[in-house]
Amino acid sequence: RRVGPKGGLLGYVSDDDGKTSHVDPSNHLFGHAASKPQNRVVDPDHFSNDAFDVLQNDDGTFEYFAAVIEKATDPRTIVKYDNAPGSLRHIGHSTSSDGVTFSPIEIVVTPDFDFGDPYDTQFYGMQVFRYRRFYLGLLFTYHVKAQTIQPEWAWSHNGINWSRTRTPCISLG
Repeated sequence: RRVGPKGGLLGYVSDDDGKTSHVDPSNHLFGHAASKPQNRVVDPDHFSNDAFDVLQNDDGTFEYFAAVIEKATDPRTIVKYDNAPGSLRHIGHSTSSDGVTFSPIEIVVTPDFDFGDPYDTQFYGMQVFRYRRFYLGLLFTYHVKAQTIQPEWAWSHNGINWSRTRTPCISLG
């Protein structure tokens, strides 16, 4: 498995003991969500942007965390000068017992406007680590109007329910 030429996690095969390899079209894991649907390399349940993380657990299972692109339904969340106006980035989660076949993506991190997140808050990706008995995530919080990504910490006990600090952990600049 490797990152493909358009981003995303793709399956590769080799017919000559690893000297060369090519994309296995029947084994695309997660592909890049290009702006045009016809450019997507996999089905709609298995695409994201190029910011993804695959975590292998001690029991040999895998978990996938990535920004998932969804169409905006609330006009307050649309920033017309964004590189993907009308699209929202949330964090999705998927699991696999073998690292090849993954479950449908479940959205696990979204902005909470009732808690004070500005309407231009999106999530560009999340680097996930296991720390003791919980998940620690370096969440790439994207402020669309400012066109900046401000990292913050998030944590979870199960990889599904996440809590955010909402405090920048790495300064810009």
